[in-house]
Amino acid sequence: MRKVWFLIVGLIGMLILACGGGGDGGGGTTPTPAKATPTAVTEGTLIQMTAVNYEFTPPTIEMKVGQPYKIQMLNRGTSSFRLRIPRWDVMLFAPAGADSEVSKVFVPDTPGDYECFEEFNAARHDRRCTARVLP
Repeated sequence: MRKVWFLIVGLIGMLILACGGGGDGGGGTTPTPAKATPTAVTEGTLIQMTAVNYEFTPPTIEMKVGQPYKIQMLNRGTSSFRLRIPRWDVMLFAPAGADSEVSKVFVPDTPGDYECFEEFNAARHDRRCTARVLP
């Protein structure tokens, strides 16, 4: 019985050593160096989108590639409103009749026309606008 215990303890010890538990991370792989974090843009040309009863003003916003923009939504209607521009992960919420307290700074990277829309409970509505990026 004593030999069985030594055998079991020995096997457990070998398993622990084989699985790691220290060293350089195991597996003999070289860790990948961390990428530099880009500097966050905190300011940009202000773009105000006004919402009145689910209509956007202006219906098209124009921007230039590589320039920072800060978008803010103003709600002048009687219902809460959420503006979405998926291309730059913009989601701004404004309660009824209030300026949005949230703004988003982003830098357009590719010319083109991009969809923006009003969203309520994850459903896209027909109230749309266009974010046009010029070269």
